[in-house]
Amino acid sequence: MTIRVEGLRVAYPGSGVAVEARSLEVEPGELVALTGPNGGGKTTLLRVIAGLIPSFYPARVEGVVEVDGHDPRLGVNPGLAVYMQPDPTVQVVGVTVLHEASLCPMLQGLPRGEALARAAWALQSLSLRGMERESTPLLSSGVLQRVALAGVASCRPRYLLLDEPTGHLDPWAGEVVRGLLRRLSSMGLGLLVATHDWGLVRVSDRVYTVNRGVNTGAWSHPQPQPPHKRSLGERMLEVDDLEVGYPGAPPILRGVTLEARQGELVALTGPNGGGKTTLLRALAGLLKPLRGKLRARARRRYLPANPLLVFSRPRLRDELGEEPLLPVGHLLDKPVATLSSGELQLAALAVVASSGPGILLLDEPTHALDPVNRANVTRALAALAEAGYTIIAATHDPWLIKASDRVYRVEGGMVAPA
Repeated sequence: MTIRVEGLRVAYPGSGVAVEARSLEVEPGELVALTGPNGGGKTTLLRVIAGLIPSFYPARVEGVVEVDGHDPRLGVNPGLAVYMQPDPTVQVVGVTVLHEASLCPMLQGLPRGEALARAAWALQSLSLRGMERESTPLLSSGVLQRVALAGVASCRPRYLLLDEPTGHLDPWAGEVVRGLLRRLSSMGLGLLVATHDWGLVRVSDRVYTVNRGVNTGAWSHPQPQPPHKRSLGERMLEVDDLEVGYPGAPPILRGVTLEARQGELVALTGPNGGGKTTLLRALAGLLKPLRGKLRARARRRYLPANPLLVFSRPRLRDELGEEPLLPVGHLLDKPVATLSSGELQLAALAVVASSGPGILLLDEPTHALDPVNRANVTRALAALAEAGYTIIAATHDPWLIKASDRVYRVEGGMVAPA
């Protein structure tokens, strides 16, 4: 019994070859990592094995792909392999945390007691106990990612196919997830994981690099330096004694006081669920403060954690009214749906910056990016700051934090300079 790939070649309509693999195997009880640059084909490879290509994503697929002897192109029994999307807002369908964690075993036809026991085990393993009744649409992207993993772990399939399972997580939550993945492999599950998380790569049993081709061994990459600091202008955003929360629930943040100047790059750090996204939404005017003062002296634009939500047209060129400020000329005519994570982040930044200098509020703009693309996005943010934009970014990325002019920590209902 194994996942077996031989002589695989995948090409999307109107594009070149997305990925080729001469040989790849995953045995039950193995944790296997896929590394490599954004756009190299890791997600495509996972989706072929999951049976989503060509069934849901049209593409030409040649070669041998087997999951325990079954061809996934003909459909995969969910008891054999389960795929987790990189975006938890797409993955999670349950209205509460418990609903999501118990949904798969319920659909498998298990007795209610056994399904709830599996859900409780998964939630406990991911430090989510006590959150069973929480509404999933109100969770931060990092907490929601752990909820998504609880939902697929409770299925107990023979294989889990995970796409960037730690991409939205703070360091503590990343350790929790890596521990669960090792525990699942020790229970006999086979795990194939696309990741840029080098902590996860180090604890894997085997590593493949995927960069159009598939080769054994981890991907080596350059380590670019962050950009230099900038001179700052007048105050563009001022917040005084702000209280933020959602209707019908206790406040999430109290007594928030902060500022951001023209040409400044400000980082919001802190644990998943601490309130960074809630604060960004309030600063963007999408969430009405419960009390306090917020003064913005320029137009505000918000980039959510899922950059795909920025686009309403099929190509980047259609979204931009003039020449882009950022180096995205090579992306102008590529279909948005085919962009890699790194390309999508750069393209989304170009869109939110296209209205001219103002205040940009960005939720995890470098999450799930390879080191090169993280450096590209960080340099793009620095260039926008140099052009007079004011940028506030929620992030766990140490490179972006180091490149920032000011850092605030959001934790325990408070916001304080870091």
